[in-house]
Amino acid sequence: MMKNILPQIKITSGTTAWILAPVLLIAALAGTPVRSRAEAAENEGELCTVEMQMENPDQCAADGPAPQRVDYWEQGLLPQRGIPALPQDPALALLDRGYGRAGGGTELAFYANVDDAAAGNKHHSLIRGFVYVSITQVIVRDDGTFYRTGDGWIVRGDEVTPIPTSNQFSGLVPTENPERPFGWVIPYEGVYPSRAPGGPMDQTAPYYRRYTPVQIFDTYKTEKETWYMIGINQWVLQTKLGVVFPDVARPGEIPAGVKWISVNLFEQTLSAFEGDRMVLATLTASGTPGFWTRPGVFHIKKKYEMQTMSGAFESDKSDYYYVGDVPWVMYYDRDRAIHGEYWHNNLGARHSHGCVNVPVADGHWLYDWAPEGTWVYVFDPSGKTPEDDEHYPFE
Repeated sequence: MMKNILPQIKITSGTTAWILAPVLLIAALAGTPVRSRAEAAENEGELCTVEMQMENPDQCAADGPAPQRVDYWEQGLLPQRGIPALPQDPALALLDRGYGRAGGGTELAFYANVDDAAAGNKHHSLIRGFVYVSITQVIVRDDGTFYRTGDGWIVRGDEVTPIPTSNQFSGLVPTENPERPFGWVIPYEGVYPSRAPGGPMDQTAPYYRRYTPVQIFDTYKTEKETWYMIGINQWVLQTKLGVVFPDVARPGEIPAGVKWISVNLFEQTLSAFEGDRMVLATLTASGTPGFWTRPGVFHIKKKYEMQTMSGAFESDKSDYYYVGDVPWVMYYDRDRAIHGEYWHNNLGARHSHGCVNVPVADGHWLYDWAPEGTWVYVFDPSGKTPEDDEHYPFE
């Protein structure tokens, strides 16, 4: 059977108190306590309005439309309310340079000037691998197109392909603490929800595009799967969502009232807090197995507006990478950093060599918001990310 989660009513919450007040008022005027539908006579009574159902549930039919609507009201599905948050400021995603990817099959050559590049007289080169460079100038001549990189070198246009960096996903800036979990659709193809947990996708249901924000109204778990209710008769498998939980517990090491960042490795989400108030929520891409992002409690120790990152861990350097001018870098655990990313579109999944990738706009927001010393809490509620030092050899 499906499990219904009743709302946790807190009279200290203005929104919740507003929702609760009409029920208490109706009960007081009626002179009888609000009773649950479990106490109503089975399949007896009249079909009632929602108001009548709340006031006199024992006089209303237990299987009419009003009881179902009261169910939806209790779960927060009616009346429909959006996530109490604003979209991220798109201006924060703007960068003062472009970027390009080098062809993976050959070494990328760098030249001292355009004439040397046209003649093929290279100064140095990078080995084959995962290589991206920044572009600060485009030079078009009769003998070809050339790019000046952020560190002043010239690369050839036939060896580098510019990539788009606009229209990237960005997170949400809560205006108040959300009452329930929320998140985003992850699959590239989007999702059609199922009418019930474990059921087939319902092609007649609303279609949710990738990165559509959704709220979680109920949870259904089996031994192997977790399903989330995102709307009336709309259930989605947990693996298709990246979810933020507003009630994440602040670790004891982090003092009350300070700024801190929470990274959920299982959900691939990040949220920022001022004390217990959530001020940012977004998707991440953390370390892949073997290049894990370490769980623990840390501090931001160094910040750089822009920094080139490169390296390799395999002895044959088959995993070599060079990523030019990574924006909004904040180191918090050895060589692991929270930073903006421009080179992939795989947020909501493990993708990095151990860093916590975030959208450029959210990286910019975090960089401006978090001074050095800000607390960072990284955790994996599934327990699948190793914590032993042997899995984290590099400094």
